[in-house]
Amino acid sequence: MLRNQWTACSGIRGRYAPDFADIAYAKEAVLRLAMLLAAVGLAFTAYASLLNEDNNLRPIFAFLALVMLLINLSQFWAAFFL
Repeated sequence: MLRNQWTACSGIRGRYAPDFADIAYAKEAVLRLAMLLAAVGLAFTAYASLLNEDNNLRPIFAFLALVMLLINLSQFWAAFFL
């Protein structure tokens, strides 16, 4: 009955109204992906810090860590407004 009242009050004209469990599950999936990308970015940062200063791969891994940081921030931003 609550779902029917919520559907009628929100103006959705369909048989299915997303309940709070579906929204929480979607948010949890986005946050899980964001944490995976954060772990990969931290691994790139750790590997870049272990390389010598004159190694040519160090800037590449630092750049990849920055890219992962930007992707991670966008994922957290998307989860916040989900």
